[in-house]
Amino acid sequence: MVRNHLHLMFAEMMATHKMCLLHHLHYVTIIDFGLLSSPTPPTKQKQELQKLQAALSCWGCFQAINHGILSLLLDKVLQVAREFFELPMEQEKIISKRVKEFEGYGGDPVPEEGQSLDWSDRLFLDVYPQVRRKPGLWPENPSSFRDVLEEHTARMRETTQLIPIEPLQGHWI
Repeated sequence: MVRNHLHLMFAEMMATHKMCLLHHLHYVTIIDFGLLSSPTPPTKQKQELQKLQAALSCWGCFQAINHGILSLLLDKVLQVAREFFELPMEQEKIISKRVKEFEGYGGDPVPEEGQSLDWSDRLFLDVYPQVRRKPGLWPENPSSFRDVLEEHTARMRETTQLIPIEPLQGHWI
């Protein structure tokens, strides 16, 4: 963050560090997007933004509530993901990632020497910005996969526009 006064920067760093320590007591930070997008008292909005910043700094993720994305759409996302991972291996391998690539279908990268192997299959796709998309890696089966992912991506972009970016400089959303 760019600040005019070193003291403000230090105070914010200490507050973030304190919140990181508090996060160890919880599994995932819950962020109420309703507080970020509605006419909320500035104090509550600032507190929620500080929680968001701490979650991004400490964990890189959070659980959003009151985000406005319909549960029906979220159910569709889960359904097409489930259907994809239930396909025969031959169909999943059509969009396999290459050894040194992250995007596509496959296992997690091999850990460094000395790390334990925790194998999991995954499908990683860049969805935004559109210029980063690799349509050849987007599954054609199930047939609704692309439409559902496109709709989900559009709703997520709308949701992220609710967050005032200024206080979150240095964190990509």
